[in-house]
Amino acid sequence: MRRRGRVLAVAGGVVAAFLGYEILTSYVAYTDDAYVRTDLVAVAPEVTGRVVALHVRDNQPVKRGDLLFNIDPVPFRLVVAQKQAEIDEARAQIAADQEAIEVAEDRHRAAVSAVAFARDTQRRLATLNASGYMARQNLDQANDTLQRAEDAVSGAEASIAQARSVKAMHEASLARAQAELATAQWKLSRTDVVSPTDGIVNNLTVRVGDTATINQPFIGILDDHAWRVIANYKQYYLRDLKGKAARMKDAAKQS
Repeated sequence: MRRRGRVLAVAGGVVAAFLGYEILTSYVAYTDDAYVRTDLVAVAPEVTGRVVALHVRDNQPVKRGDLLFNIDPVPFRLVVAQKQAEIDEARAQIAADQEAIEVAEDRHRAAVSAVAFARDTQRRLATLNASGYMARQNLDQANDTLQRAEDAVSGAEASIAQARSVKAMHEASLARAQAELATAQWKLSRTDVVSPTDGIVNNLTVRVGDTATINQPFIGILDDHAWRVIANYKQYYLRDLKGKAARMKDAAKQS
């Protein structure tokens, strides 16, 4: 009887332990195979140049916008100055072109007036010549004067068209120089390499004197906004893992 009691007690204990385990694991999922990880943001320069200053070290916390290192800005400043000079030159040329257009337009107005006067004179002399009161030589001279005046109008119109064409060409050069200046200014601003996110410096391989090459990562930043826990659970827990996660989340909020 005592042996049977002990067997029943052991069996009851096993059943109770199993039921307890089943009840516990229906609310709690656990594992000893878990780790924390985040995203590694690879920071690469957007321009190529020599590194002249380094402002961080490995494992240093940084905030978004913190200065990481500097690329020599001198070559980029020279390009900016060159493009600005080209813009100034183009603007001066456009101003000269506008003056040339105005001069050509003044000549055109004068030529038009000369044509009107020469035409009136030619008509008057033609009438007198037809009536026999004017020699043919005077009419021929009036016809030649009218022709020269009309040719001057055509020449003035051609000069206006040419001056406007030259101005349009220089305006296109100005637009190109302005676009190139904007590009040069953007490249100059990228000589200061900053952190793109909050995080911790990792994989720091840059040193002062190195040549930073465009799109080749020099620094890694462990993103503070992407931390997560990755855990490996036994397949047995997958039956209600979603429900367990929700209950654990609610319990964490309440605590």
